[in-house]
Order: sequence, then C-alpha cells, then structure tokens
Amino acid sequence: VKKGQMRYASRTFAADGRGNACPPAPMSIHCRTMTTDSRPTIPFPAGEYAARMRRLLRKMARENLDSCIVMSDANRHYLTGFQSSAGILALARDQEPAFYTDFRYLEMARKAVSVACVRLLKTKPGKPFHQVARLASAGKWKKTGYEGSISASVFKDLRKALPEALPLEDAGPALRSLRAVKSRREQAVMRRAARTGDRLLARLIEEARPGMSEWDLRVLSRRLADELGQGESFPCIVCVGSNASKC
Repeated sequence: VKKGQMRYASRTFAADGRGNACPPAPMSIHCRTMTTDSRPTIPFPAGEYAARMRRLLRKMARENLDSCIVMSDANRHYLTGFQSSAGILALARDQEPAFYTDFRYLEMARKAVSVACVRLLKTKPGKPFHQVARLASAGKWKKTGYEGSISASVFKDLRKALPEALPLEDAGPALRSLRAVKSRREQAVMRRAARTGDRLLARLIEEARPGMSEWDLRVLSRRLADELGQGESFPCIVCVGSNASKC
C-alpha cells in the first residue's frame, strides 16, 4: 500500500467494489474546482486526507457504525480535499469509500480525489440514493451514520433507500469532533491565514482615504483578499459613521 492509501479487507481503495481499478491520484494536486474563490484551492497532501478517513473509520468502529453517508459540502471537502456543490461520500468499514458526483465535477474529481473511488452520480426520479442502496446491499450494511443536519425530506429518502441499515444514527457529532482536532499541517495553515489577515488589515488602513464610502472600502477589502489569499471566507461587512449601529 502506497503512502496516502488505506487498505480495506485484502484490497486497497484503488480498486472499486467490482475489482476495477480506479484512476490513481497524485499525492498533491493544484486544481481549480467550481468555487467563487479567485484562486484554485490548494489541498493538503493525499496522506492528510487518508489520515482523516482513518480517524473517521476508528470513530465509526467505536460507535458500532459499519457505514456512514456524508453529504454536506464542508464535510465532503474536509474528507476528500475536493470542493464541490454536489456529491455523496459513502464510507463503510469493509468496503472502499465511494465518492459520487455529477458530470460537472467528474473529470476533475477523478484527478483530485485520492481517498475514494469517484463515480458518476446518476439521478432517478424518486430514488436519489439508488447507487448508495446498491453499495449498502453489497456490503450488508446494518447500522449507518448520517449527518443530522440534513433536511427531513432527504432523511426520508435515505431511510427509504436503506431499509436494512435502520435505525440511522446521527454521525454529526463524530464529524464535528473529528474536524475540531487540527493536525500540524492544519495548524500551520491557520497560523498563515491569521498572518495574512493581519497583512490585509494593515494594507486596508494604508490605502483607505477620507471620503471613501462603505462600498469603496468593501471593494478594497475584497481586492486585497483576492491579492493576498483565496478571496473572502465570508462576504465583507463594512460599517462606519451613521450606519455603524445598523449592521
């Protein structure tokens, strides 16, 4: 097993459930995913994401979960390193992880995701989880975790698709606790981000001039965020003068 890979049963995740080889991914790749950031997202090395998956699998074992479905953008990004607005990550303790995404992301996902087999997300009216259901049937899932933040309608569809894996268990707390513990690489990136924020504020003070409107300061702040980093983490809020108390 190469660095950054994990072994499931007697096979690595580089082969799918039918024994077909999945495209190998590089240890680190600079890729542009479909986001609003001005620059490509620069992921961690593949070993970082493999370590996160191993930690989640250990948590699943402690909570007696044999599988877990991850659908939120933030958690999918955290576990795979791939940022997208659509996708399903399915993990099982005795199967290779599967990452389903639609045609917009498929080509890039196959190049960028190294911790799961990437498959085309196919939709069926009334059966949004039919592919996950086949995976669950093959793996004989008995107890499945899900993110408790999903909508009631999505939860209903998931229950319908996985009748043998009921009751579903909320894995949201496990995922949040996983993300709360930062690796050394993550800590280094957070420190760098803090220093970048300090530089942005210093430049903003230097370039601000009397007579500039709140909108002007917002434009300046966004430009500096693009110049120094990967854009804003959330929309800029500028409140000064008579409008300050209304923000």
